[in-house]
This record gives sequence, structure tokens and C-alpha cells, in this order.
Amino acid sequence: MAGALENYREKVRFFDRRFHAVPNSGFILRQAFEELSAGGRAETATVRWSAFPVTAAAGAQEIDDGRLNFQDEYVEWRVEKNGGALTRVIFTTEFSEYLEAFAEVGAAPLKEEIGRLVPGANPTDADLFGPGFNPVTASASARGDRFRRNLPNNPWNNGERGILCLTQQFNTMSALFSQRLALILLAQVLAKNPT
Repeated sequence: MAGALENYREKVRFFDRRFHAVPNSGFILRQAFEELSAGGRAETATVRWSAFPVTAAAGAQEIDDGRLNFQDEYVEWRVEKNGGALTRVIFTTEFSEYLEAFAEVGAAPLKEEIGRLVPGANPTDADLFGPGFNPVTASASARGDRFRRNLPNNPWNNGERGILCLTQQFNTMSALFSQRLALILLAQVLAKNPT
């Protein structure tokens, strides 16, 4: 969509190259998977993941109400109630970088993608970028940065009207890659010095 997909792919490639370059990281570039032998079978593994922030020092209601303070584990949700009764829970695992790529292309492609994600959505420039910002005259990087920084105030993401993407401070693509690399390096250290 109007260059946004290529922008997003470049963000992913950036992290791929960055972490692949770390000596002994074991991080494989995605294109390596294209070199698998023809007819090879993929293996399926089960990953046990609570998706509930087990480390949060808060109760379930606090966690539901405090998405940006307590929700973590690369899934965030919005609880909808009617008269105190639970009616719907909306989950997202979408990185903010995905929508940021649309913002970099322009406000119109961003709004179009939001409309695809939330049928009937009609966000304004002020909703998406905050008050006093003109996305038409701003550079691509300024639009992307302003969109990302405004996510906690954006009613289409902060729970007021919807939830578009991960926004809790540790739920970023960079954090995911960094966390994975830290675990790999820790495993290497422990393998060399098991005591």
C-alpha cells in the first residue's frame, strides 16, 4: 500500500542485519530459509505462552485497565463491558512499527489501513498525530515519529475507540530482537561457564 509495506520490510531487515552481525549470535537472516532443500518438511513446535503479564504486581482488573502500565508479553488487549458484563476482548500483537510505516508514507494511507483494521474508523489527523501537527508538510520520519509518540493519546489505540497496536514501552520490535539476542548471548555464557 503506497510504499508502506516496503518501509515496514526495511525496518524488519534493519533488525535482521543488525542482530545477524553480532558474532556467535546464531541469528539467521530470513533469506537463509529460502535455501532450504526442496521437499523439506517444516517442523511444528508448541510454545507455551501465558500472554498474561505474570510479573505485574497488579490484579487482573488493574491489568485490564492499565494497558500501558501492566500489559506485556507482546500481546495487549482492550476489554469492553456493557453494564459491568464482559462483552468483548480485543487483542493485538501488531508492532507499532507496522503502522508507523504507513504514517511515514502519509496520513491518507495510514487512515486507509486503520479503516481496514477497524471498519468504520474515521480518525482525524489530530487523533493520529496529536494537536498542532500538520502531516502534509512534515517529513516522512517526522510523521512516523509523531504517530508513534502519540499512540498513548490516540483514541483509536488507547482504548477509547479501539486498539491498533502494541504500545506498552517494552512491546517494540527493537525490544523483541534485543531480548532474543540477550537470551542467546546468556546461553553462550552459561555454556562456557555452567557454574
